[in-house]
Amino acid sequence: MKTKKKVAIVTGGASGIGFYAAQKLVASGYHVVLGVRNIKKGAEAALQLKSASADADVDVLPLDLSDARSIREFAEDVAGRFEKVEILLHNAGVMAAAESRTSDGWDFELATNFIGPFLLTNLLLPYMDNESGRIITVTSDEYEKVKAQDINIQNPLERKEKTDPMRWYGITKLYVLMFAIELQKKLERSGSNIKSLTAHPGLAGTDLAANIPSPTTRFFMKFGMKLMGQSPKSGARSFVHAALSADVKGGQLWAPGGFGGLRGAPVIKTIFPLALDRDVTAKVWSAAEKVTNMPFSIN
Repeated sequence: MKTKKKVAIVTGGASGIGFYAAQKLVASGYHVVLGVRNIKKGAEAALQLKSASADADVDVLPLDLSDARSIREFAEDVAGRFEKVEILLHNAGVMAAAESRTSDGWDFELATNFIGPFLLTNLLLPYMDNESGRIITVTSDEYEKVKAQDINIQNPLERKEKTDPMRWYGITKLYVLMFAIELQKKLERSGSNIKSLTAHPGLAGTDLAANIPSPTTRFFMKFGMKLMGQSPKSGARSFVHAALSADVKGGQLWAPGGFGGLRGAPVIKTIFPLALDRDVTAKVWSAAEKVTNMPFSIN
């Protein structure tokens, strides 16, 4: 029998910000699904979440956002278990990873940060609660360093030659922001009340830098995160606010409002102008539809 409890999906919820977001969702009465690559780590996280509450419901399902087959299997599993999904929190991501290709021929970092969430969202849209559903996609203010000329406009899912790793990361997070905003427009035009929002944690001491190939860069990035940033628990506040607060609206971006946007309580942030470029957004969305063979459909 399918559960009728409120359901929240958190990708990459086995550790860091995703774990603390899942913790808040469990405490708020949600049946939480952790979509994770590492099932062992996911199971350990689930035990921690359940230990805090006797009636906590937590499932752990395998999910690799860089693999189309894994994404489709995850979506099928969710559809078979639950009547509706209230919250879809796209937390999983990688930063400045070594350039590589997935089995689908996608750039690994772009797949994990953007193409995978794009595909999973569209697969789950028919199962989202049409009245109270929320889709929160995690971005980063690294997109603010991206200029229009950095984008390969003829093929936006491919890096331009000699693109700096952190610039490419910023581009993937710009696409995330574009996706969330465009998704909100499509939902509104379709008559749906589902909200699409973005959030970012500021600078938080997580394992996001673990995939950076350069040991020196990786060390200084982690050091900077811990020195100047906030804890993963504090970093989760923007995501939790976007997921649970009554004052949010579709299309908004929630981020820390403290020093330099690195820490602090969540506030609404002005959307980066390039993310509102309709021509670029249309090309990015069209390219994502083509490689995933997944056009937008709410029904």
